Amino acid sequence: MPRPAHTRVEISVASTKEILHKEARLNRLQVVREMSKVQSPLKITVIDQNTLDTCLIRTEADDVFCDSPPIEITHQLNTQNDLAKMAEIENLVALCMGECERLQNCDMTSNDRHLHLIHVQQAVKALIIQLNEVEIFPISNASIRLAAAVNNSSGPEDVKISIESLRAAISDLVHLYKVSWTDLEHNIPHQFLSTNEVEDPFSLQVISLHQVPENYLHSIKIEYLWIAVSIIRGDRASCCRKSHTGRSRVKKSLFPRVLWDQQLTLNFPISQLPLDATLFIELYGTETVRSARETPIEREHELSSTKIPLFDFKRRLLKGECLFRLEKLHEKLPEPIIYVEFPYHCIQFPEIAISSQTKNPRESSDWPLALKLLESTYDTKNLTDSERQLIWRNRSNAMRDLPESLPFILRCVDNWNAETLSEVSGLLSTWPSIKPLIALSLLTKEFISVQFVRDFAINSLKHANESVLLSILTQLVSLLQYEKAQDGVLAVFLLEKAWKSIRLTFHLHAALITAADHTAAPIFYVMRDLLEWSSGSSLKSEVAKTQKVLNIINFTAEQIKEDRSNYLVHFESLWTALVEFSPFRLAEFPTVEFNNIVVNECKPFSSFTAPLLLTLEGKNGEKYSSIYKNGDDLRQDLLVTSLFQMMENFWLSQGLDLRMLGYKVYPTAKNCGFIEIVKNSVTLRQVQVGNNQKERCLHDWLAGQRNNKFELIDNFTRSCSAYSVATYILGLGDRHNDNIMLTRRGHMFHIDFNKAFGHYQKIGGVINRDRAPFVLSDDMVLVINHGATMETGRKFPAFVLRCTEAYNIARHHWREIISMIMVSAPMNMTALKEGGNEVQVVFENLSPTIDDIAAQEMFFNRVKKSITSVSTRINFFMHTFAQLFQTGGWDGVKPLPDPMKYTVQEVGRPIDFEIEGFEMQFRPQKMYLYRLRVRWPNRMSFILRSWIEFTQIRSVIEKYQIERGGELVPVLGKAELSARDDRESVAIARKSAIFDFLQFANAEAQVRDHPATITFLYEDERRPPAPVKSNSIPNSSRQGMIKYQMLFEMQSSQSYCVKLLVKNCFDLPSIEGRAPESYVKVYIRDESGNNIKNTKQKTTTEYSHNPVFNKVFYYDLEDIPSFMEKKIEISVWNYSGISASNFMIGRVLLPLKEASEGYLELLSP
Repeated sequence: MPRPAHTRVEISVASTKEILHKEARLNRLQVVREMSKVQSPLKITVIDQNTLDTCLIRTEADDVFCDSPPIEITHQLNTQNDLAKMAEIENLVALCMGECERLQNCDMTSNDRHLHLIHVQQAVKALIIQLNEVEIFPISNASIRLAAAVNNSSGPEDVKISIESLRAAISDLVHLYKVSWTDLEHNIPHQFLSTNEVEDPFSLQVISLHQVPENYLHSIKIEYLWIAVSIIRGDRASCCRKSHTGRSRVKKSLFPRVLWDQQLTLNFPISQLPLDATLFIELYGTETVRSARETPIEREHELSSTKIPLFDFKRRLLKGECLFRLEKLHEKLPEPIIYVEFPYHCIQFPEIAISSQTKNPRESSDWPLALKLLESTYDTKNLTDSERQLIWRNRSNAMRDLPESLPFILRCVDNWNAETLSEVSGLLSTWPSIKPLIALSLLTKEFISVQFVRDFAINSLKHANESVLLSILTQLVSLLQYEKAQDGVLAVFLLEKAWKSIRLTFHLHAALITAADHTAAPIFYVMRDLLEWSSGSSLKSEVAKTQKVLNIINFTAEQIKEDRSNYLVHFESLWTALVEFSPFRLAEFPTVEFNNIVVNECKPFSSFTAPLLLTLEGKNGEKYSSIYKNGDDLRQDLLVTSLFQMMENFWLSQGLDLRMLGYKVYPTAKNCGFIEIVKNSVTLRQVQVGNNQKERCLHDWLAGQRNNKFELIDNFTRSCSAYSVATYILGLGDRHNDNIMLTRRGHMFHIDFNKAFGHYQKIGGVINRDRAPFVLSDDMVLVINHGATMETGRKFPAFVLRCTEAYNIARHHWREIISMIMVSAPMNMTALKEGGNEVQVVFENLSPTIDDIAAQEMFFNRVKKSITSVSTRINFFMHTFAQLFQTGGWDGVKPLPDPMKYTVQEVGRPIDFEIEGFEMQFRPQKMYLYRLRVRWPNRMSFILRSWIEFTQIRSVIEKYQIERGGELVPVLGKAELSARDDRESVAIARKSAIFDFLQFANAEAQVRDHPATITFLYEDERRPPAPVKSNSIPNSSRQGMIKYQMLFEMQSSQSYCVKLLVKNCFDLPSIEGRAPESYVKVYIRDESGNNIKNTKQKTTTEYSHNPVFNKVFYYDLEDIPSFMEKKIEISVWNYSGISASNFMIGRVLLPLKEASEGYLELLSP
């Protein structure tokens, strides 16, 4: 039926509402996918457009009567904070001028002149403090001359001249500050010289260093300071030799400073400066080590540095006086400020002409080598100059075969001169769009001055949907610091996206505040002010209210952290404070208006940072819960969870559904924010302690839940596969049993990612606790095998194959994963620092340089190492013991929630049910199960129940009948029925007793409708068996089956390699009543059936009926003439400890020309 005109679709998920765009697809909405995993209600309604809630939309009145913008869009990075600070500076300037006026007008023969002089000096000092203690020469000289003129009772004319000098110096200092920090532009000439016309070497005047931490330098015994400058390209080596100043001590006038006033000339002509040329300024200190017997030794220390692009966004070369901030010498100290002066020539890089000549892709002899380099490394620093040139020469071939390598290819450009820029612009005009996650790499500081590269990146990002943008929003905001102006392409892109989404507006506002707290770059304040102004008055006031609410919540969190015992008092104070702002919104629930918190449902957690469990009451009457955390850098948790989401998208795109349940993280400021709560979840430690840490504790806990047991185990197995692969790739540490959680539906997921990217938990800061590649404990393996052991279980091979498939899919997207981490490194998170080896750790874990078959073998070895690792058990035990000790013993462990039961209202009322018969099964021991037929109103189901399950349900019903005074329940426990479960005669007798009990339950309506009865009949339903799928395990013969894969690979134009992957075996026979200790041998046989020399290879042994080998055998075809005419023999052997006693279980002989992939039936020897 066609949809009515002027309507929109509203989707209601978990009590939140979203209005869908007409292009939106439900299966692509992240929130829908998350809710479908846990089967939460999904409600879709069609509503009229006129009934939409438009209270936060920008209106026509905002366009007509709005305030003027906080800044003029003229590339001026002036925020509201800047304007406020400039107003304060102007007030101090007026104060200085007023005091100078009063000093000039006073009687120079009276004693008042000294008091007025003191007022002038104090006003000047206050101004310099506001200007970051930048005390320039004219200020110092004018202050000294003025003091001398007043103290020496000079004439009024001398005082007047000194005051005028001081006034001029103050004006120059303020102008210097404005030009350096707010990008004000005055008297810009209309004509510039081209760099091609200037052959002079690049030079600058290093004048002084300010905001110098004198006490800190004294504590590390630094006596002299000096500056070294050089020109570099991005992060590469210097383009010229360093030039440095002389050594100088810290001197104090009004404030500590270091004076040089020395011109440095670099041996690099301005005509050869590339567009991405960067001035590298380094601060060095000299320590003099003295001893009584030896000559003093001087040691040099690099203290700080900064990198300054020489060309701005209009390709203009730096000129005039400037102040630049260096890196902090210590995290608790302010940044030193260096005062330099460039020549005042107006020089501009030549205009970039787009080249119309684009070379057509063509095969070249060196393209395979270039392709191998592109597929085997992520960092051009690891390449030689010749290798970079090789890649650049093959850029057209890369555009055809590997377009996602664009960022890497552009980093191979040796010189961003006019000719190269023209070639790159022409190349980008024909290059296809790349994936948004890879496009992030084109917005980094390496391309800060190449505007058309940034334009190309934004055009690629425009294809990303809102969920992708939200997952990379923190990275996009961080990349704003490389924008030269607030109307840069990235800034405009983010604003335009925010104008179309209220959710994105709230998240962008929080991300800008968080970024500004970590890196005080002016662009973050600019964007925040522009976002608030451009969103309209209603949304602006709502966002401002949200920020005030967050400040109050954060203040409460700080108080509770200091005083946990009185947390209820603090929550009551929070409730009182929030009354003023009701109703308010939060970024986690932007479509919900909240009245206040629910005090008696809020509490702090017991961990060190004391996170708060906040329960809020919505205006709609519903309750919403979230965790507020203060004290950890949540940007890292957000990065890891975003990478998890990325990997899940990769897997789903290939049809692999691993049901990877995740949660959202919302940083709101520095080291604080909200964390989504996953409902009905418990920690693995709770499960283990609640079940006395038995080996089957996890399996038994899952089996005790209300849901279908096989669905639960399938959810667990799939999610365990996902997190095994993801945690290994990202190098996550500190994976104890409180950082692993489980839901009632069997989903496993990880939390708390403070240790990541190769940073692991250490004992005493030395011994690594996280030695297993990832967590795969014994109780997890038992669940994966459906309760069976590794020796008898048949499900573990499928788990391994699913893991290796997921691993290979993730490896194929390694560029996107690496790009995300690389652009996040400059944010300097807890475990991800710029210049560290974290990216290399992830790259090595992804292993993109090996093929899929080798990767399967490698990851299987990681699986085996994880299973056999003792460190996982020790970690679990140590953490459990520590938690029990801190919480006062076993009573301190939170009890597990009781399993829920099905009711008639949930699943309906059964019409009748009866026993049909029994069958013998192994679970894992031999036992008889009883088959029941249950007729529901709209279907027929079949269930299998054990004798013990019947006794349990009878016990529940008997207790219920006694409480209500009902009829007696038929007895099941006769003596002859208490024998062994594996005897058929006992099963026949029990069937009769079960029949009587079911007749009673059918006849009693209240017994039939009891939740225990409904649950007993509904759980683990057995419908008629579905047809066997083609990719499922076929029925095997008595000797078992083996699965293999064969691949032919060209190593060069002259040689080929055959790779045989022996994956696993199924249903191998028992040897002397036990699972065999099996291994596989491989031979190549000639036409006569004889073994070819040096072709024998074998695997290691595995003790199981269903062993997994994942072993790759390599054969070079050059070593075996007429290879394809040969046959390959794959045999499975039992190892008995003595080579002569080993015997063959089964074998298969396969012509090589017929070999590909599949299952092979093992034949008797």
